[in-house]
Amino acid sequence: MNFFGHAVVASWLRPEVAYVFGSMLPDFASMIGARVPPIGDADVMAGAQDHHVIDELFHELSTFRTLCHQLGAKLIALGFDRGRARAVAHVGVEILLDRPLGDDPRARGLYSAALDQAGPGGLGRHLAWSTAERLRFERLRMALEARRNAATVDERATVVFRLERALERRPRLALSHEQCDKVAIWLLHAESAVSSGAAALVAELKAGLDACKLTSAPV
Repeated sequence: MNFFGHAVVASWLRPEVAYVFGSMLPDFASMIGARVPPIGDADVMAGAQDHHVIDELFHELSTFRTLCHQLGAKLIALGFDRGRARAVAHVGVEILLDRPLGDDPRARGLYSAALDQAGPGGLGRHLAWSTAERLRFERLRMALEARRNAATVDERATVVFRLERALERRPRLALSHEQCDKVAIWLLHAESAVSSGAAALVAELKAGLDACKLTSAPV
């Protein structure tokens, strides 16, 4: 599950901006090539801790695993090796889930508020980034705010770009220009598959959250 998905799930558990921000923080740290910094706020810390529990649960969901398997097979049929196909399918399903998850206006509002309040004068002051990490995080935050406020000209091209960026640091998984073109073709099927499976996946995830008793109790 990517950062926006974590914001949505966090909004189900604790409708507090600091908690929602914390739930995205491990992904943000990874995106800027850093570790999660020491955190000086209990709600942000709780969100960051629950992130890992939710990720583990999500990756074991039957619907998620089925989607990854089926869509990975489609990529193999397009000429991808098995390892790259698995990576693209896994990350691709997570990104494509943003669309159905984004239908929740309350979650979108909390996500936007978390971005707005995560600057150095807000929630960001509770994070002990290094100077370089703080600069990289602020650039990321501003880029995400720009993406949130901009009209998307070609959503499929945006998904391909996000997949390319997500895998570029791993040479064995990085996508060539030719492979990006094939991913764009694959997305025609993947979008439909993820849209069709989203309701079942969300229901399964909520049941899993109930079963593992992840609650709103403060840390």
